[in-house]
Order: sequence, then C-alpha cells, then structure tokens
Amino acid sequence: MNTFTVLCLLVLLPGCLSIICYVCSAGGNGCDPFSATGTGVSTTNSSTSCVKVTTGVSSGTYRNGLSGCVAGNIASVGTFCCSTNYCNGATSKYQAPFLLGFVLAALFAKYRFL
Repeated sequence: MNTFTVLCLLVLLPGCLSIICYVCSAGGNGCDPFSATGTGVSTTNSSTSCVKVTTGVSSGTYRNGLSGCVAGNIASVGTFCCSTNYCNGATSKYQAPFLLGFVLAALFAKYRFL
C-alpha cells in the first residue's frame, strides 16, 4: 500500500467505527420521558458506546455517547450501555428485540416440550 492509501484509511477509520447516540441533559425537553424530536435532544456520532443514566428521580435521566461505558446500578443510579445507532433512546430497560426473543423462546419451550 502506498502512503496516501494508508493515510486515507487512518482518516476514515474513526468515522466507520463510531455510532450515533442521543444526547440530552436531565430535565431537558424530550429527555425524560424520551422523545427524539424534543428540543433538548441532539445526536453525536463520535462515540463507540451510547449511555443512558437514570437517577431514580423525576426528570433524572440523561443520555450521551462515550468512548467506553461500564453498566451498573449503584445507589439508585442505573447506567445502561449499548453499541448500536440510537440505542440509548429506549424508554424501557427491555427493548423490543429482547422481548421478541423472549416471547419466541417461551413459545418454543411450550410447544417443544409438550
């Protein structure tokens, strides 16, 4: 490879590895309950992880993008991490793909073991 090709790859690579996350501050318009069209909600695409932090109080949720994320729940503060575009916009802990998988597994178990 020539130097120009390597330089182009190095410039383009971070954009290929980043994901799009919602960004909003606790109490901001559209942050809690979540609305992607809220005036307090924007997006960022310079992240490798999206995060949603809930504090357990009314209007105590914020969302952002990070270069790394550690999920956890300490003293009513829940940190939820994900790594797909717009994944931190979920209004519930259990997103649709998880629920669909759960329902399919339950149906399979019911009809497979009768």
